[in-house]
Amino acid sequence: MRKSLWIVLALLVIASTQVARADTEYTLNVDENGIPTANIQVQFSVPAILTATTSGIVPTSSSLGTSFPFCSVSSVTVNTPSAPTDIEIAVFFGGASCLFAGATADFNEPITSLGTFTAFNDFSFTEEIGTLAITASGPVGAPEPSSLALIPIGLGMLLLMRRRATDCV
Repeated sequence: MRKSLWIVLALLVIASTQVARADTEYTLNVDENGIPTANIQVQFSVPAILTATTSGIVPTSSSLGTSFPFCSVSSVTVNTPSAPTDIEIAVFFGGASCLFAGATADFNEPITSLGTFTAFNDFSFTEEIGTLAITASGPVGAPEPSSLALIPIGLGMLLLMRRRATDCV
């Protein structure tokens, strides 16, 4: 009975440790034609930098100018992020009375690394309309693997010492 209590206790300690997970944050800011009412800002997080077409991404935050009444951002698609050119981020709108399907931002270089990239209006790449910032989220505290290994070793030593103490009596 006592042995199983120690095993359960050790498993609880190990299971309660934090798991490190660093997300990648994408922030797209579009201000087409310099018209403040037509601005779009979308932010979303993914586990790692996107290297293949990914659709159905749910934004963590978004903001639309007043030119998009009754609209909200429903999802984001990143098309061919590792292509040498013709890369597109499509922002899809939703809302019962929204008159717009969405908007796109085009890029003329791969967006597969951390940094800031210039967004263009179309694939002619003549009209800059905004930026895309790809950043890593802040560090997440997690114990080092050697610390995790010390926990069951220490609990095992305590169990061994307890067993020896009861054997001597």
